[in-house]
Amino acid sequence: MTEPLLSVRNLNVGFGSKAGIVQAATDINFDIVPGEVLAVVGESGSGKSVTALALMRLHPSNTIITGDVMFDGMDLLELPDREMRAVRGRDVAMIFQDPMTAMNPVFSVGDQIVETIRVHDSSVSKSDAWSRSVDLLQLVGVPEPKQRAKQYPHEYSGGMRQRAMIAMAIANQPKLLIADEPTTALDVTVQAQVMEVLHDVREETRSAMMLITHDLGLVAGAADRVQVMYASRLMESGGVDEIFYESKNPYTRALLESIPDLDGTKTELEPIPGNPPSLLNTPVGCAFRPRCSMAIDQCGEETPKLVEVRDGHASRCHRIDDLAPVGAWSE
Repeated sequence: MTEPLLSVRNLNVGFGSKAGIVQAATDINFDIVPGEVLAVVGESGSGKSVTALALMRLHPSNTIITGDVMFDGMDLLELPDREMRAVRGRDVAMIFQDPMTAMNPVFSVGDQIVETIRVHDSSVSKSDAWSRSVDLLQLVGVPEPKQRAKQYPHEYSGGMRQRAMIAMAIANQPKLLIADEPTTALDVTVQAQVMEVLHDVREETRSAMMLITHDLGLVAGAADRVQVMYASRLMESGGVDEIFYESKNPYTRALLESIPDLDGTKTELEPIPGNPPSLLNTPVGCAFRPRCSMAIDQCGEETPKLVEVRDGHASRCHRIDDLAPVGAWSE
């Protein structure tokens, strides 16, 4: 088997507050092998972005992070700050949710890409880095890249800012690209274009990718494996076909039932009732129990463990054996 590029074990992320510790990620375990696309899905507040930011060590000072994050032979949680800064943006890069706030408004887009290149390789001249920034903008589909490189973020449309953010992230050809909701607030046509850009970029750089999204439609066409998160925990993980067609978790199935299909077989959508629990005082037992139609007494008494259903497919549920075969779901 291929050795994992990234191996996360027992990752826990909490935020200190006056009311106590907000546990935003609990006992997270996963691997990403070179060239693989791992999609992390779930409702807002499930812990997807928190997990990604913990890998990059970009959380505020009141954050409590424990566990092991091994990347290419290095424990990212134990690296000194200076060494971590060298890894961040060079070997591991991130596309943030909102490129308007992630980019500096007082510098041109080209200058920001130049800085990204030269901060990791000072031997590159400014003129060479500028040429490289123009090439990157062209690679991600920004029209008239020579002129656009001189413009500021506010002069770009939402889709173009997202493309510019992708260009900045891949400037140093990272081994791992973390894409955090890369199509948020974009219309369907631009979403498809951005995902096509990410696909082309991966073909060009051969990087692995961690795709964070709540859009299962994107996952179906882009990912190799999928992890489903809810209330800070992994609920199910497996290959795309296993998650979409052979799911062994009520929460995953509820997510699938709440989205429309294209062939019109669904007469109406089935929203998930209720709201996710507070991460400050998570309920005893299964966090999804108050919203689950299959809940039994055991669900309120004992937190289910993540157990392997078959090789590469795991689920966190007390009633795995009681779940009927799932019907085929159309993208």
